[in-house]
Amino acid sequence: LGVVFVASRSFAELADGFVVGIWPFYALAVAAVFVLRRRRPELERPYRVVGYPVVPLLFLVASIYLLGSYAVTTPWTFAVNVAVIAAGAPIYALWLRRQG
Repeated sequence: LGVVFVASRSFAELADGFVVGIWPFYALAVAAVFVLRRRRPELERPYRVVGYPVVPLLFLVASIYLLGSYAVTTPWTFAVNVAVIAAGAPIYALWLRRQG
């Protein structure tokens, strides 16, 4: 699949695809800070989140804006990127099943 992407896309399209592929996971990691602090307030915090909760919330808003803007300006490319990422879910489920 990677060879097909590299052979059929320009560098700019590959870079855009990387951004669309990685930023939702960055946003999920930041959202997990809110969830973890809510569900497990007793856990030791090995790091401090500067400006919590404002800075992480601003990051989430910016991430949603970035992805939404990309989806509006290039809907076909966005849909293909999301489909490729979503196609990984059943493959991951099969891999987990094989691991036992």
